[in-house]
Amino acid sequence: MGMLDRFERGIERVVNGAFAKAFRSQVEPVELAGALRKEADARAAVVSRGRTLTANSYTVELSSTDFERLTPIFDELKTDLRQVVGEHAVEQGYSFVGPVTVELTVASDLDTGVYRVLAGTERPDGSPAAQPANRGGYDPISRANPIVPEAYEQSRRRETSPAPSPAPNQASPARPAGRQSAAHFTVSVGSRSYRLGQGSTIFGRSSSSADIVIDDPGVSRRHFEVTVDGSHAQASDLGSTNGTLLDGKRISKVNVTDGTVLQAGDSAVVFHRSEAGS
Repeated sequence: MGMLDRFERGIERVVNGAFAKAFRSQVEPVELAGALRKEADARAAVVSRGRTLTANSYTVELSSTDFERLTPIFDELKTDLRQVVGEHAVEQGYSFVGPVTVELTVASDLDTGVYRVLAGTERPDGSPAAQPANRGGYDPISRANPIVPEAYEQSRRRETSPAPSPAPNQASPARPAGRQSAAHFTVSVGSRSYRLGQGSTIFGRSSSSADIVIDDPGVSRRHFEVTVDGSHAQASDLGSTNGTLLDGKRISKVNVTDGTVLQAGDSAVVFHRSEAGS
């Protein structure tokens, strides 16, 4: 830890100690979110080229007064704080050895407004960590190991739920004259497939700003966009650092159809098109 780091931590101890005791200010969730980000940075360690591990197990110690005040929102708060750690890891390129956990506990030696963050690394059930393709450990931008599994599963259920069938004897709405019927577009990224809806879909490395996340250090946070309009689809590069390639050449905009392969970083994005109802 450098001189500036030690100075910053000294200031933090004063602010989170003497000031809080003097003014008895209550702990606010936004303070805890900032503290977890800083702890993740402090625990980050480069273990190999392109891979930096940080802590995945966090315990926030609170005074009894702050603990009781936050109790009604504990479940939501813990989920949000886990997501804060995950999104910060995405931004910084950190990986984990297991899923992120955040617990809130009471510490008898803390006054109102004072908190303490303890962090460590824990593998799930003591077994080897899952290994996403070409990466070691739990990676926050790998959908195989989402930071908040229950939230991800809930969103997946919404995505995959079948559309409600029309009521009996209810006529289907007529298509506007002259407009082509919509086609179905899907994309394959590695071993995963995604259905593209009408409108815009963003591909990139950041789970906070991309709709489809590509686990690849050569991919920008917002790398390219695909817009589906009826039976047509068009891909547009979003100013990515390494460019979006088709047949080895950078594209700015290009129409995509069945079999089109775009390259983003080291990842191939394969498009599939089928007619609606087929």
